[in-house]
Amino acid sequence: MKLYANHLISLTYFAIFLTIAATYIDLNNWLFNKSIIEDGLSQCFRFGRTVLITYLVWMTSEKKLCLRSNLLLLAFIICSIADAFLILLHRLDIGIFFFTLMQIVLIARHAPDLNSFSKNKGEAIIAFVAAICFYLIFLVLLFWFMSQNQLFIHVIVYGFLLVMSCLFGYFSRFKNDHITRLQSDLIFWGMILFLLCDITVLLPVMFPNQDFAQIARAFTGVFYTPSLLLLAWSGVKNESL
Repeated sequence: MKLYANHLISLTYFAIFLTIAATYIDLNNWLFNKSIIEDGLSQCFRFGRTVLITYLVWMTSEKKLCLRSNLLLLAFIICSIADAFLILLHRLDIGIFFFTLMQIVLIARHAPDLNSFSKNKGEAIIAFVAAICFYLIFLVLLFWFMSQNQLFIHVIVYGFLLVMSCLFGYFSRFKNDHITRLQSDLIFWGMILFLLCDITVLLPVMFPNQDFAQIARAFTGVFYTPSLLLLAWSGVKNESL
């Protein structure tokens, strides 16, 4: 089993390496003359990263090492499809659709039992109000800068589900009989990083002619890869490794 654990860790390091390489290429493409060959290499690295982490989740699922493994694996398969459209085919609209499906699956995975809400009512209400306030601020900014964009409705729907997914990531700590506090922390911070990642993707859409938005887009993987890795490792049972 130790050898198996080392294999999972090796996949994790390789995914990080691909992200660093892709980020380096993207920054060079922004700073200097953009190379079509290098841009294609970056796309392969970024998509390969997602497929690699999905493979990691599949391995833990196959060995029955992962809590709610079917939902987690489904979420990552959908994520790989979304990245195929987003990274390789540049279809942001279809990519958003599949990421929307992914968030629905993650909400189902992280949802605690109804009884746990009654035991943590005060904490749940505060978290819910905070999430709604954040979404309303996001909605105002989105309407101000992007109301004429054809992706406006897509982003509104996806943004709501993403915020709810972060909220349910926080709620996962209420599942004391199914998940450890460490695993719930991995889920929550994984979702927060997912949110930050999507902000870096959205900025160039909102501010297409601003340098800061393009720089932020180059650093998407810095948030995205840790997010996927935290979610992937959140399901692994500690005693299994």
